[in-house]
Amino acid sequence: DLLQGKSISSWSRPDIVFLSCIAGCGGTQSLKFVLDSSLSPLLQSLNETTLTKSEDDFSTARVASNATTALFGIAAFCAAVQTCGKRQPHGIVLTPHPLRGSESKIIGSIMQIWEQARNSASGADSPQVISAFASLRVAVVRAMETALMVLPQNLASEEIALVQGYLSDLCSISLDRDALSEQTAKEKPFISAVSRSLGIAVGACFEGDSSTSDQSHGDFLLLRLGAIRKQLLENIFPSLLHNLSSQYVQLVLAMACSQGKNAANVIAQTLMEAVVQQIKNEPQSPQIVEDMASVLTRGGANASEAFQKSDFLFKLRSILLPQRSSHVEENTRVSSLELPMTIEETATEEQETRQLAALLEPLLPLYTFYVSPSHMSELLVATTKVIPPLDSGDRKRLGILLPFLSTGLQHSASFADLKAEDVNELMSFLPELILSNMASTTKMYATSCLISFLSKKQDGNEECPCLALWETQVVRLTHRLSQETKESVAKKVKQRERFIATLKQAGETISFTGSIASAAIQRGGSSSQTADKLVRFLISLACTGKAEAVCSNGTFPIDFSTGPRALTAIQICSVSAFGGIMSSGPYAALWKQRLSFVAWQSILPARSATVKENSFGVIGASAFIVCCNNWKGMSTKMSSGLTDILLHGVSSRRDLPGSVRKILLSAVVKLLSLKTIAAEQNIPTIVTGVLLCYASTDKYGASDALACKLLALQALQTIPSVLSTRAPVVSVKPAVVSVLEQAMVEKNSLLRHAAVEVRNSWFVI
Repeated sequence: DLLQGKSISSWSRPDIVFLSCIAGCGGTQSLKFVLDSSLSPLLQSLNETTLTKSEDDFSTARVASNATTALFGIAAFCAAVQTCGKRQPHGIVLTPHPLRGSESKIIGSIMQIWEQARNSASGADSPQVISAFASLRVAVVRAMETALMVLPQNLASEEIALVQGYLSDLCSISLDRDALSEQTAKEKPFISAVSRSLGIAVGACFEGDSSTSDQSHGDFLLLRLGAIRKQLLENIFPSLLHNLSSQYVQLVLAMACSQGKNAANVIAQTLMEAVVQQIKNEPQSPQIVEDMASVLTRGGANASEAFQKSDFLFKLRSILLPQRSSHVEENTRVSSLELPMTIEETATEEQETRQLAALLEPLLPLYTFYVSPSHMSELLVATTKVIPPLDSGDRKRLGILLPFLSTGLQHSASFADLKAEDVNELMSFLPELILSNMASTTKMYATSCLISFLSKKQDGNEECPCLALWETQVVRLTHRLSQETKESVAKKVKQRERFIATLKQAGETISFTGSIASAAIQRGGSSSQTADKLVRFLISLACTGKAEAVCSNGTFPIDFSTGPRALTAIQICSVSAFGGIMSSGPYAALWKQRLSFVAWQSILPARSATVKENSFGVIGASAFIVCCNNWKGMSTKMSSGLTDILLHGVSSRRDLPGSVRKILLSAVVKLLSLKTIAAEQNIPTIVTGVLLCYASTDKYGASDALACKLLALQALQTIPSVLSTRAPVVSVKPAVVSVLEQAMVEKNSLLRHAAVEVRNSWFVI
């Protein structure tokens, strides 16, 4: 009744969708009825279609559109056959196959349109014709993709040759770099559809073989024919591997991996063998690792699991790192001991570790999927075997293992399947590693591992492990470093390198304190008080450079305020550590409000009576509170006090470090965006301060200077939207326009573009 009286050209896509739903979900009789009444007219329509360019662009586009609808219908009905087959009870197949007898007609009709559609619109000038033929080519690929998934193995040699030619065409399109580089936006869906279809075909040939009976009903039976499968395995797949750098080839292989575990295992193993061989010849080959990572990451959980089951990491480790001598005793490794490294050796190892991390970093997303407990245990055991690292080889082995271990731990729900002995052994060593002179990249991943252990490991002990770790590993070391710094300043020691090394180590202990606080927050429960305590400690150091660490075994005074250089360095580190706590981690909004209130209570005593004399630690901590917290959740007294600190900081302080200036300008932008009363009442002060901030960035590094200038321009752009009257900015408008004119000739294009937008918004005031 739905199609009665309608010609094929007047069938609409909603009609076809409705019929395909009836066919797929209505049972075998409904499927047979719909196919008998609807499939033949669509095939006949395609056979009668001639895609020739006529004088009338509308007619040409209309013919192409009708063919697209017919192809859409064929794809929908083939998909309905697949759906109906999957809805049958387990072990029951549709016999005979619903499309038996129609496979040659379907393949022939689609291939007829394929041959016409590939080049029919070449040279067309009409956007209507170009768009119609672009949609037609996509429809051909989609229809053929669905047909190859469903049709039974009952093709004559001529139709098999047509399918082989079609697959060869798809491979040629995916490998045609010149055509891909010149493609337009309308052609991208076609290239993506080609890559998807070819990937499904390649994956299907790895998921089965030609032994599948043609009487059974299943997916990809046609693609498992001997001749077609041989073509995919011996011709197309090797061609794809030789062009792995192409993004569309990567999409093909990723789609193939997603077809099943067998396909993912074969493709992943082949890629890993190619990468290992390439790295043997050229150790610094990041591009091929990135290409493999792109394929496996987009290949989904199957590809990730295949990578984890392989021994790729251990092969890579044996290639990149020197092997231990055979006479070295594995248990003691005494003969591997080395003398402490010099500064030059430390810098060289730092550079090598960064290169190694850059090589492996593209593979880390593979560990954001499910990581099997057996593989996590394998990584954990391999890591514990090289701790403590006694030589350069051990340190590099940690540089390979820790990134993958830390990523896996972050995405693991619990550690119940890991051996407690291995976990405790690694946890006991990680603090020492983090506070050592190892490469910063290795220490970053070690910190991530420790945070995961502290926040997720539940051992039934009521004592907070975060507090115990801080008291035993951090407090005494920080106290000793503060004493050494005080002595160096008092005696005016000229050992500059030693003084700098002491300050660097002190900064690392403060950063480590922030990491422990983050772990305590994530752990919750009794660790909440530990988080409050560590935040107070950091704020005290940030504001005054002094703090008292009250521990279970005594009180340790820590004082870095004896020298301006030491005070500045420690305040910057403390503000950054507090900012890291506030801006990272999956904390709830109430947690941030709690931390903000704790921090504000510690800022108040350090806040001087004259706000202009506030240290930049006070300014930086206040700015982080404003940026990372819900403004409406603050009390009026707290929000007023924070606003006063920020306004005087932006207008009066010219000696702020670049890191503090950035967060200060960010906080000012937020105040303006929220249209607070205090911000609107102090617009002239804010404008003057922002202009001075823009002009006083010469002493900063290139990145800090660029960030400060962009934030200053953003603040200026926000001001016109805050104004209820133009009176407050009339006096400062000439100065603003003058600065913007200078910004419009900056070398950086981002600054020029931002300056133009700000200048336009100020001209309408």
